[in-house]
This record gives sequence, C-alpha cells and structure tokens, in this order.
Amino acid sequence: MVDQFSKNWKEFERIVAAIHIAETKGAKVVWNETIKGRQFDVTIRFKQGLYSYLTLIECKKYKNPISVDKIDSFVTKSRDANASKAIIISSSGFQSGCIEVAKKHDIELLILEESVQVPEELLGSKNNLIWSIYDVCLIFDSGKNNRYILPQENGILPYLAEQSLLIISGQKINLKSLVDKKLSGLSLKEKFPIKNKIDLKRSLITVPDLFEKRKISAIEFYCDLLEVPQYKGLPFDHHQIEKIHTVYELFDVMSNERVSIDALNLRLGFDTVLEADKFYTNPQVGANYFCKDINKDIAKLFLIESYSHGILIQAEFTQNIKYQKQYVEILDKNEVVRLRKMYEKLK
Repeated sequence: MVDQFSKNWKEFERIVAAIHIAETKGAKVVWNETIKGRQFDVTIRFKQGLYSYLTLIECKKYKNPISVDKIDSFVTKSRDANASKAIIISSSGFQSGCIEVAKKHDIELLILEESVQVPEELLGSKNNLIWSIYDVCLIFDSGKNNRYILPQENGILPYLAEQSLLIISGQKINLKSLVDKKLSGLSLKEKFPIKNKIDLKRSLITVPDLFEKRKISAIEFYCDLLEVPQYKGLPFDHHQIEKIHTVYELFDVMSNERVSIDALNLRLGFDTVLEADKFYTNPQVGANYFCKDINKDIAKLFLIESYSHGILIQAEFTQNIKYQKQYVEILDKNEVVRLRKMYEKLK
C-alpha cells in the first residue's frame, strides 16, 4: 500500500497551497504553476486597487535544514518571474546564514510544523500503556529483494497482522499471535524501543493482497511501550485520533510569529474534479475510494479500504460532488492496480 499523503514532497506542497487557499481571501492560489518556463510550487495572485501582485512560494521538504545556496537560487528564480513577494517554506528549518541572505533580498522564511493537539476536555485522567509495533520486516528464503517491510500507514498494520497466516512446521498461526508471543517474553524494564527477531524454519506466509504461501525465514520488528492518555471522544483508532486533531503551524523565523491551522479545515483536493473509473484518497481520514460513476451532481463511490482497530471497513455510497475537494486522485500505477484488485473482490 502506497501512503499517498505521508512524508512526501507533493503532500507538503499541497498542504502549503491548501493553507493559503483557506487563509488568503480574495486571492487566486495555484499549485505547481510554470511562469516563463520555470516551475513554482505555489503562486498567489491578488489585486489591490489599481495594482496586481504576485507572491511566489518555494516548498522544501528536506530531512536537514535548508542551505544558503537554496535561498540564493530562489532569489534569482523569483526575480525572473517579477514576483512582488517571495517566500520559502521549509519542513526542517534553515542553516545559519540563511536569515541574513533572506533579509538582504527581502525573502520571507517560514517553517511548516505538524503536531497532534487533543483538547484537554477529551483527555482522561489516567494513562494507558500500549505496545507500538512498527517496521515489521518479512525476510524471505530467496529472491532478489528478500526483505519486505509491511505497510503501516493509516492503521493497516494491525489488520495485516491479524489476517496474515503463517504455516510453521505444519502448524497454522497468524502474525499477530506470533508477535504477541514474542512480546509476552519481554521485560517491561527493557530500554525501549527495541528490535526483535523471530527465526523461522520450514515456514510459509500468506499476506492479504500481497503474498501467497511464500517461503519465509525470519520476521523482524521494532516495539516500543508507550504511555498514552485515555481518549474520551468517540472510539476511534489511534491513527484516526491523530488525523482528527492534527494542527499545522507556520512559523516565521524572522518575526517569531506563529499561525495555527486545523488540518480538518483544509481541502487538499482543491483541484479535484471527480471522474468515473478513477481511484481517490482522502488524506484527512486515511481512506481510499473508487468512483464508479457520476449522474448529474451525484457520485457513486466505493470505500475500498479504511482501517479501524484491525478491521477493514468497506462500503458503497453516493455523495454530492460538492464534496469532491476532500479527495485527491491516486496516480501511483502500482497502487491503482492493488486497489482495483480489492475493488473487483468488493463489487
């Protein structure tokens, strides 16, 4: 499963564009525009009185702080496009020297931060200890790529753990039971997180929609013991709670000012026009859909996959196309093939 909206630069650009669409009234905000032969991540145009203004935004989703040369490059690029204002938005901050260069050339520097902020009234008085399992790696007996990390975004991992079947020396056991058995032997005094390995002999594994009775020699995974506050809201899965209460903050590194935006108020599919026979994702709830057809203003949709507490949820429904901006088309070819197989089983 491809995570359409997790830790990738296209998502970062879409979030930036969606924020400015929501917060910039009376302006035209465009994502991924070409001006004079050069691509710009986000453009904002507005008119005040007799005059028109153009703001250009460069989005940088890097692991490390942005270097000075990136600032210099954008100075030239934005000037060539006759920008009234130029802004660089980073996910990881800026190296020393960037602020001085930015001030010299009147470039604004912002950092986009993401956090989960659950209102205090929805938090219980007690904390619960829960296991966090991640980076579950299947190690196969042979093959060019003999290691495969199971998908874990949007709550799919508990489902795969429950549904994946192993045959070990003729005995059947699901992956969840095998992992639980390993966890039961750990001391709570361990220094977490820790890496675990389960060696297997003469074993086969079947993973829904991924592998069918493939020979496997070992399973590796990381585990952590987390202290999580009780949640008094509706009984959502943990990943759903995080999405519901995600907040984005734009931090101006020069003025030290912050602007907070509730993620649920954004429409990441700002440019979406639903079409029949196409697959879509709703990144704000972590679910994937298929658009069967459209009759006038009504779209017939299939919820192909949504996961909650280890359960796969699927449904058929209709919806007015006025809500289409909450969907983003899935373009990854492998993901489309995978989802189409799921749809064929569902219909």
